[in-house]
Amino acid sequence: MAGTIFVSKDVRVSVSTNQFDYFTERVRSGFSDSEKVFMGQIYSPMDDGGMMFISAESQDIEGFNIFLKAVQKARKKSASEKNYSVYQVLWDELESKILSDPRGTL
Repeated sequence: MAGTIFVSKDVRVSVSTNQFDYFTERVRSGFSDSEKVFMGQIYSPMDDGGMMFISAESQDIEGFNIFLKAVQKARKKSASEKNYSVYQVLWDELESKILSDPRGTL
């Protein structure tokens, strides 16, 4: 099985199951308590539906930028892990695709 992180309808990052677990748990920890409503919306397919994807597709500018901030915070924190180099290319891809979306204004 594999997982997908949807940035928008046509833009996604497809990863293996292990990579999906790695990314989703790290990004989840990047949301602050006040941002949990956005996290809940993005993670709903996985948390509520048991699906192997999360999606920022329906987020407005505010929610999308909170997602971007959570990704950047998670990436920075994971950079100190021993296995960071294994995931660096995927972090690059995810962040690049998020930043290329017109909603990404950070």
